[in-house]
Amino acid sequence: MTHNALVISGGTARGAYAAGLVHGLFTRFPSLHQHLQLFSGTSTGSLIAPALALYCLDPARHRALLDQLVTRYQVPSTEAFLDEPDKLLYRALKWVLTPFLGKDAARAVAKVAETGAVVDASPLKRTVDTEYTDARLAELFAARQRVQVYVNCVSAQTGGLVAFSSADPAMTPARFRTAIFASCMQPLVMPLVPMDSPAGVQELMDGGIRDVVPVESTFYGGATRVLALALFPDGEGLPKPGPFSGRKHLKELAQRVVFDLLDGEVQDDDVLEARLLASLGQLVRHARAHGADDAAVTALLSALRPEERARFLAPDVLHGLYVHRPARGVPLVETLRWDRDGMQASIDAGRAAALSDEGQRMHDFLAAP
Repeated sequence: MTHNALVISGGTARGAYAAGLVHGLFTRFPSLHQHLQLFSGTSTGSLIAPALALYCLDPARHRALLDQLVTRYQVPSTEAFLDEPDKLLYRALKWVLTPFLGKDAARAVAKVAETGAVVDASPLKRTVDTEYTDARLAELFAARQRVQVYVNCVSAQTGGLVAFSSADPAMTPARFRTAIFASCMQPLVMPLVPMDSPAGVQELMDGGIRDVVPVESTFYGGATRVLALALFPDGEGLPKPGPFSGRKHLKELAQRVVFDLLDGEVQDDDVLEARLLASLGQLVRHARAHGADDAAVTALLSALRPEERARFLAPDVLHGLYVHRPARGVPLVETLRWDRDGMQASIDAGRAAALSDEGQRMHDFLAAP
C-alpha cells in the first residue's frame, strides 16, 4: 500500500515560498488531497503541515486554512517577532558595551544577558494558538487512521530529535501547539520552550538544528513515497562574496551562520540521507522481487542500526523521493525581519513553480499508482 508524505523544511521567512507553492498545487490539482497521508514539518514547515493535513481531510470545510497559509506570510515582521522590551539591565549593559562592541553587537549581547533571547516570539505564539484551536486539533487527532502529522523539535537536554505525532494516542492540543511553537525557536536568538516529559521537563528548540528537511520521521512513520520541499537552493549554504570584517559586520555574520550556513549544511545532509534511504528501499524491493527473504534482507542491510533494518523489513518501504528546491535567483526573504513586499514576491514565486512543469511533475509523482 502506498503512503505518500509531504515534507516541508525549515527556513524562517522562506516559508512564504512553501506556502505559495502548496497553495498553488492544491488549487491547480483539486484531487491532490486524496494522495497524501503523512505530513512532516520543521520550524516554518511545522506551521504549514497541520493546516495542510486538515485541508486534506475536508477540502471544502477547511479551504480557509489553505488560504491562511498564504495570509500568514503576508504580515509585517512585528506580527511574527518583536524585539525584547528595553529594561534596566538591558539599557545598562548596552550603555557599557557600546563603546567596545558597537551599537548592534552591544544590543544583542545585552538582550541575551537579560532575557536569554534576542527575539520575543509571543506574536507567533498567539498565531499558533489562534489557528490551531482545540477543535481543529481534536479533529486531526481523531483522523489518525487517515492522516498523520509530525512536528520536529530538538531537546536542549539530550541534543536529540523529538518528533511529535498527531497519531500519538496521548497527544493533546496544548502539547501539539507547544511542539509547533518550539519547532520554530532558533537557539541563541529565541527562547527555549519547556515541555513535560516522562524523564522530566525538557526544553525544546528548532528541529532544524538536527533535521531541517524532516524526511526521517515519515520514514519511520511508514511513508513509501516522499515529496520534500527544501527551502534552500543548491549551494545556498556557501558564503556570499565579500569579506566580513570588524564589528560592522558582526551582526550580519552571526545571522549568516545561524540562519544560512547552519541550515543550509543540515539541509544538504538531510537530502543526501533521504536519497540513500529511498535508494536502499528500491534495493530491498528488487531483492524481494527476486526471492530474497527476511534473512537475506537483514544480511544485505547489516551495516544499519536495528531500528533502521526493522523499517526496511516492513512490507512497504520508502522507495520514492522527489526533492524540490527553489530555483537559483528566486526571491527568498533572508532574515527574521519579514519584509511584506519580499514575502509577497516569495509567495508569488512558489505559486509560479506550482503552475509550471515542475508543479505537474510533483503532482504526477504523488498521484502515481
